[in-house]
Amino acid sequence: MRQHCICTGHLKRICICSFLAAGATLGLMSNLLGAVRAVLWSFIGLGGRRADADKRTAQIGILPLIGVALVLVLLLIAGLGALAHFAAST
Repeated sequence: MRQHCICTGHLKRICICSFLAAGATLGLMSNLLGAVRAVLWSFIGLGGRRADADKRTAQIGILPLIGVALVLVLLLIAGLGALAHFAAST
């Protein structure tokens, strides 16, 4: 268990503490990487069978998938714009 505390106040010390399990951040990172992997595979059309896609969506959640997809699309557009700018300047 890991403890995280935020303390405020000058006259009276008020602390708010939360306890996180050691693997809590690992689970979050695993879910994020799973969402990125699912979105990247779906971008190139290799999402697999419909049942597998439904299972991934249920496991990760639809909102994280949409958020990751929007970020990746913006990164793709920015990368293509930078590439076009670089190609046009040379």
